[in-house]
Amino acid sequence: MKSHQMPEQVAFWKWISPKMLGLVTQTSVYHWSIEGDSEPVKIFERTANLANNQIINYRCDPTEKWLVLIGIAPGSPE
Repeated sequence: MKSHQMPEQVAFWKWISPKMLGLVTQTSVYHWSIEGDSEPVKIFERTANLANNQIINYRCDPTEKWLVLIGIAPGSPE
């Protein structure tokens, strides 16, 4: 296996294919191939509306062109 020291704490991770991990930090989403010596590649930055949400899922299509990051936010205190 591989190891890498991320610049931010990983808040969520998921296998998005048999050879690719999706890593979500507080500000960005990365893809990391388990093949070769590559490091995680930044795919996109999280939008402001997901900044304080708990991430519950991340998915992509087989071509990695359609991506979705899903989070939940706490309700009002009432």
